[in-house]
Amino acid sequence: HGSLLGDALALLSAFMYGCYVTLIKYKIQDESSVNMFLFFALLGLINVVCLWPFLFILHYTHYEQFQWPPPNILGLLTLNGLISVASDYFWAQSILYTSPVVATVGLSMMMPVAMIADEVFRGEKHSVLYWSGSMFVMCGFILVNLDFKKQHQTDAILVQDDNANDSEKETH
Repeated sequence: HGSLLGDALALLSAFMYGCYVTLIKYKIQDESSVNMFLFFALLGLINVVCLWPFLFILHYTHYEQFQWPPPNILGLLTLNGLISVASDYFWAQSILYTSPVVATVGLSMMMPVAMIADEVFRGEKHSVLYWSGSMFVMCGFILVNLDFKKQHQTDAILVQDDNANDSEKETH
């Protein structure tokens, strides 16, 4: 029962994420027309304003007790937040410079990178099956990027042909 609910929530999350990244690209077509820091600042402000009441409701109903973390944990949480902001900024820029599909597939590169980090920093060894899966993820990322580049070049050629045809019509 829990697994089914978890799977359903994961699918709902993926759907909402897909809508979010597609809308970013649709609404912000030119990356020079938006200040990404302002975009994320406003997004954060909306979250704080809309979600803070839930903190108090959950605390006073004793569903989830709030307490300040110790200073060392607060420092790690702050570091995590800063890394997340930087990651989200670069991810949003990648959507604008490429496409929602390329940016999302790029996020899947976290898996091979996390495996390498596990090996280096924690000494955890992974099986050949894990490494094979990571290789498929990396190959998928490369293939999506190659296809995007090919489509982008084809679109540029079509635009040049249209511009050439338009200039010929104007001279006649």
